[in-house]
Amino acid sequence: MGSDLHEIEHQIVEQCFTAVSAEARRRGLSVPGLPVEVVIDADGTFRKGEKELRRALRTLNFEEMMKFIDSLLAEPLSEAQRLTIINLARDRVYENAN
Repeated sequence: MGSDLHEIEHQIVEQCFTAVSAEARRRGLSVPGLPVEVVIDADGTFRKGEKELRRALRTLNFEEMMKFIDSLLAEPLSEAQRLTIINLARDRVYENAN
């Protein structure tokens, strides 16, 4: 069963990567490193792409960032993965407030 779970997570990561890449291209983002592969374990731990995703969020205004985050959250994610992405957006908002 462990390998089945790994395969499912791998498929979800691929789908998320494809969705993020398509969204970045659709928005015409010019961000170093995009398309970027982001891997977040089911427990919400970043395995890959955290710095690149943070950098991409910095290039967007608040409205664009929220649309981008919404598109990420539309993917099938665990609650921990969803919270990780929401916290990333929250960090970005408070980064500008300080």
